Amino acid sequence: MGKQLMVAITAIVLVSVAVLAALIVMSPAPEDVKISASISAPGDGATITGVVNVTANVTTKSAVSYAILKLDGVELGNKSQAPFYWHVNSTHYAEGQHILNLTAFNAAKKQAGDQITVTINNGGTTASITSPTNGSNVAGQITIVPQMVSPRDIVYVTFALGGVQIGNQTSAPYSQALNTSAFFNGNHTIVIRAVDSIGMHGQAQVTVWFNNPFTITDERSKDITFASTPARIVSLGGSFTEVLFAIEAQGQVVGVDSSSNYPAAALNKTNVGSFYTLNKEMVVAQNPDCIITWAWATGTIDSLESSGYKVVAYNPVSVNGVMKVVSSIGNLTGHRPEAGKLVQNMTERITQVTERVKNISESAKVKVYFELRSTKSVGPGSIANEMIALAGGINIYANSTIRYPIFNSEYIIGANPDIIVIENQSTKTTPQIESTPGWSAITAVQDNHVFRINGEQVSATPRLVIAIEQMLEWFYPA
Repeated sequence: MGKQLMVAITAIVLVSVAVLAALIVMSPAPEDVKISASISAPGDGATITGVVNVTANVTTKSAVSYAILKLDGVELGNKSQAPFYWHVNSTHYAEGQHILNLTAFNAAKKQAGDQITVTINNGGTTASITSPTNGSNVAGQITIVPQMVSPRDIVYVTFALGGVQIGNQTSAPYSQALNTSAFFNGNHTIVIRAVDSIGMHGQAQVTVWFNNPFTITDERSKDITFASTPARIVSLGGSFTEVLFAIEAQGQVVGVDSSSNYPAAALNKTNVGSFYTLNKEMVVAQNPDCIITWAWATGTIDSLESSGYKVVAYNPVSVNGVMKVVSSIGNLTGHRPEAGKLVQNMTERITQVTERVKNISESAKVKVYFELRSTKSVGPGSIANEMIALAGGINIYANSTIRYPIFNSEYIIGANPDIIVIENQSTKTTPQIESTPGWSAITAVQDNHVFRINGEQVSATPRLVIAIEQMLEWFYPA
């Protein structure tokens, strides 16, 4: 019983001590040790510019030890006596929101504080390009002249052309020399970036057309020199017209031949006839500074060149040859980037086709008979023959001694193709083809594998990719 009494007494004592301690803590501090601190100016949410005075009110009956002002956590200074104010040069800081924080201590080591948010707006660092101007034509040596505005010192200016840095200037006037003849003719984007003393930057860009003298070597191995990018082009070939539109050079096309029917917008261009029946007067009326035509149209070329016109001639006879023509016309017209993208797209799509058929053995490949609208077929050296091979087929006339073999029904029956492809432009209907005497024994006819294709796509055109992809689906359905 005595032991229990002692435990009870001990518990009462401990509770009493705890209550007493709590009362001591909760009791108000003497008036002479209290302290209060607040930022009186600028006001919370204020926008500040230039040099501003930050003023604080610190109240205590005890002596003030010191008051500290911080901007975004970095101390700006401290004061140990009134008046409590600080000069703050806002131009030393980035535009935007910042936090001012005040903390004050008195001699009794008590502290108080305040915090406000301010917005710094000194206009920031901006940049522009005064020369060359946006959309202008330039040639030879030029000077890129920037203009910068900043509340701080500009440390350096970088210059880039097409995303590649070409210069870096660290002192006024910060201009950059550029030899435009070292780059291809066409649109180029110049970008400048001005950086100030605290790392803030302003950026500007202009797009200009480089227009220097250049030489094109056509497929006659002839060099044709131009004083500047041709602005008025006559296209005597539907394939070339299609390329011009595909690389976004249609604005430079002032005339086309009668075979130029794709895209539909080509029909809105002035028709100057064909290389067989050229309307020379209509050509003259277009005042062209360049004429594109087929290399084999020698009579037309001679007539045009004798009249003083610059003629660029092509004759692509392979898929790779078509891509080379696209690249060359891109260089000729100042649309090299667009031509590069088109060639890349063609290459990637053809690669996807060849990857699908690369593991098919020769014995497992389908045999193909291809018939042109003229009823002739296609042999070695023709684009159609190459396209059939790229799609994984074996052209039954691949070993012919001529490029376009004449129709031979007996030979075709003997070759027994698995696939028959005929141009849409042929006057023969599919039932007529299937009912050709003796053809009922051909595998392609028995399996209903007679297909029609747009002949315009089986030619020297970027659309040949569409035809290759179509052949793949016919030869080896997914």
